[in-house]
Amino acid sequence: MRSPKPTLSLNDSRSVPHLVASSAATWAITLVDPRTLDGTGLRAYRAANAAFAAWMTWAVLSTENADMSRGARIGLTAGGAALGLASARWSERWDGRLHDALERRGARRPRLVLAAGSTALGVLGWWRARQDAAQEAEARGFVGSPASEGAGVPAEAESDGA
Repeated sequence: MRSPKPTLSLNDSRSVPHLVASSAATWAITLVDPRTLDGTGLRAYRAANAAFAAWMTWAVLSTENADMSRGARIGLTAGGAALGLASARWSERWDGRLHDALERRGARRPRLVLAAGSTALGVLGWWRARQDAAQEAEARGFVGSPASEGAGVPAEAESDGA
């Protein structure tokens, strides 16, 4: 029995295109120092963060919980965006503290350090999710990574040459 072929879309949180797009978004958002923004800029920055949180929530729920109803996914995604907006001031204060701490420790470009660190954490999380999914698939008797070609082929089918 074959499982459906995995999609390699931006909404598949285990796909390489998703990794590239989410890493680029993380990098770009983190390069912005919210303390330097005026009212309009700050609203745009917060909207970008909320949109990013919503997209990531949707992608992870779509990949990890494929059997979840669309309505539940929409509700949780809206909640992710709302949480992003609600925590904006706290997040911006934390960002400023990290930025200032890096400056005090001699970082010449603290925003680049923050962007690199945030992006690296995102890549690590993506890689770990793929590893976990591969282990789960193997435990169920499937060979191959769930995010790779040929995923979902039962081990006995592959050994039979099927």
